[in-house]
Formats: sequence, C-alpha cells, structure tokens
Amino acid sequence: MDRSWMRANRLSTEYRHGVMEFLQFAESNAKLERPPPEFPPLFLCPCIFCANKERKRTKKEIMNHLICDGICQNYTQWIWHGEVVATPSVSQRESGSVDIDDRLEDMMRDIGEDSFKRAHVYETLCSDKDEPLKEFVNYNHCPTCKASRYKKKDGDSSDDEVTKTGPPAKVVWYLPIITRFKRLFANANDAKNLRWHAEERKCDGQIRHVADSLQWKKIDSLFPNFGKESRNLRLGLATSNFVVRY
Repeated sequence: MDRSWMRANRLSTEYRHGVMEFLQFAESNAKLERPPPEFPPLFLCPCIFCANKERKRTKKEIMNHLICDGICQNYTQWIWHGEVVATPSVSQRESGSVDIDDRLEDMMRDIGEDSFKRAHVYETLCSDKDEPLKEFVNYNHCPTCKASRYKKKDGDSSDDEVTKTGPPAKVVWYLPIITRFKRLFANANDAKNLRWHAEERKCDGQIRHVADSLQWKKIDSLFPNFGKESRNLRLGLATSNFVVRY
C-alpha cells in the first residue's frame, strides 16, 4: 500500500484519501474482539499527539485527529492496526552456530559502520577472538595493575605464601542457564505465572505488560515459531558499566 500520502499536505485530496484507506485497513485487519453492533469499533490513534498511546477512539475521531493534527511520520509499519511485519528469510538468519565475524557484521549494520569504528572496538574484537584464553594462566599478578590474583590474609608474610595457600581473589561461577529455566516450571504456580502473558493477559490495545510493547511484537513477527509457544522465556539484558544484569 502506497504511504506517500503521510507526507502530503493535510488539506490535499491525496492526504484525505490516504486517511480513509488507513482507516479501512485498520478495520479490516482488527484482531481484537469486535464490540456489540450498537457500539462503533475503537482503534488506537496514530496522530502526532496520541501517538498510539492514548485511549482508543472511533474512526470519526481518528479521522479528525489525522486531518487536524497530522499522522506520526515514523509510523510506517502499522503494527498497531493489524499489519504483520515481514519475516526474514532463512538465508538472512541461519540457525546453528555463527562465528564472531558474522555477529560483528550484524552489530555494524544495527548501529552503522562509521559509529562502530569510532567506538574503537572493531579492531579490538577482531584481535581478541584469535587470542587464546589461557595466555595468563600461570600469572600470579594482574599484568596491568599488578594486583595479586589470590586473597591475602593477615598472617601472610609474602606473596609466595599467598600463591600456595591463599584462595583466588575472584572466582567466576558458571551456572547452566537451561537447567535453571526448566526448574522454573517445576512449581505449578510459577509455571502458571510464566504463561500468564499468553493465557490470561488482557489484550485491549493498552500497554500494561511488556508483551504489549512494540519490541515484544517485533520478536514474535521475526520468530513466529518461538512466539507462538507460551512457555518460551525472554531475557531482558541491561548493562551498568561492565556489570551485566538479567
């Protein structure tokens, strides 16, 4: 569907026809339960003030908003009004193992090659992937800050004694994540809560849960087999300095 009308003059015939086509598209692709015949259908309004965030409105209200205020210029994929985002082909995202070079290319496409190189990380990542992890296995001190890799006790008299008897200053524990996910479903109440977003969540177009967000719907459209299984878990990744939190 041609959407050039979104940038046309709001007083032009082209814009008015585009608004009518948009409303017809929204009504024909509505997936929510339809109201009783005596009540008109309601939709989110994509005008620049409502921005698909305010309460739902009738077609007449949305038409007035779009003609008087204009439509959001960046709302080019009408996902809040029934449009399904195209799923990438298998050639674009192959299953299985992917080496570090392919992942770097994906990162560069996301943020832009120039920005990625300005961050001074591209060359470092490429070189680090070829460096063996056991290079400093026999070191007793950090090669950068010279701090001991072992804890010192009050009675320790020398570094040599610490390296023989002292515990390591830092220990990295690896807990297999898949087994921990499976244990979440061992309890019936926890398992019910984990499926709540798909089985009991109120779907009325309002944003009350992360499942109502644009990002969640984007993942469902890109990976439909993953999205249709209510037991699949999604992790939100956030960083603070160098501390990674789930």
